[in-house]
Amino acid sequence: PEDADPDNTDSGLSIEGCSEDETTLLALSQDAPVVFVHRATDVRLSGFTIDGGRRALLIWDGATVDLDFVAVKNSARIGILFGGWETIVAASHLAVEDTQIEVDDFGVEYGYGIAIQEATVTLTDSSVSGSHRVGILVDGAPATLERVLVDGTTPATDGSLGRGIQI
Repeated sequence: PEDADPDNTDSGLSIEGCSEDETTLLALSQDAPVVFVHRATDVRLSGFTIDGGRRALLIWDGATVDLDFVAVKNSARIGILFGGWETIVAASHLAVEDTQIEVDDFGVEYGYGIAIQEATVTLTDSSVSGSHRVGILVDGAPATLERVLVDGTTPATDGSLGRGIQI
């Protein structure tokens, strides 16, 4: 986000695949998002799987997004990150699986399925499995979670329990 043009706002963009089983976006690197939406409005993402990437799906800073029938698997650090001021997301039928552990320079372990930070998010009919430490993190954000299943969150290496949902 540091190198994004703050005056560039797109509208009406979409990525629509055939289905999560038929359309897969593969990460070219485990160091970057596969899909990054920044300050774009009226965005629609639907019907695909993201495999790999770091913060594989990143929706950030002033974005307005409708998201459904999207799967994220094998990402590093965080599967999906919804964040930044004035970001509004309506998401349903998401599946986040097997987020890979990453340790930052301060020794903090990540591997979160979904992180919601300062964004307004409504998440329904979704699942998160195989995360590390936290399945879903809600931090400083007005979030609504309905019919969301979180399972298989592994504990941190210090022995602290894995948390399904942390608010």
